[in-house]
Amino acid sequence: MGAWGVQPWENDHAADWNAGFFADLDIGALWAAFKNYDAWDEIRAACYVLQTLGRVYVWPAEHLDALKALLEKGIEHLDKMLHPPDTSWDYLEMWGNSPEVVASVQQQLDELRARRASIR
Repeated sequence: MGAWGVQPWENDHAADWNAGFFADLDIGALWAAFKNYDAWDEIRAACYVLQTLGRVYVWPAEHLDALKALLEKGIEHLDKMLHPPDTSWDYLEMWGNSPEVVASVQQQLDELRARRASIR
């Protein structure tokens, strides 16, 4: 087995398993989550999938361009949720500007930016 790190996805067998897992996965569902800017729960759920699975050696190599585009879309949406460009982006208001919600969204945003930076 070829291993290049200690993380669960950093070896040949895991990479092969991940490829099989993604073979039947509907990546289009991730795109669909970003179609409506005010589908906050769906957006955050899609971003969670990206922050969890959106890694080189986990995500299929032939779809890294799509991953990068999805990460960009997730970053764009989460950033607007934290810094609304206009009054229609009322996600934080809906949560009463809860510091816990702000911290949670910020954590997701930071992780998506880290995932994007790791893609060459």
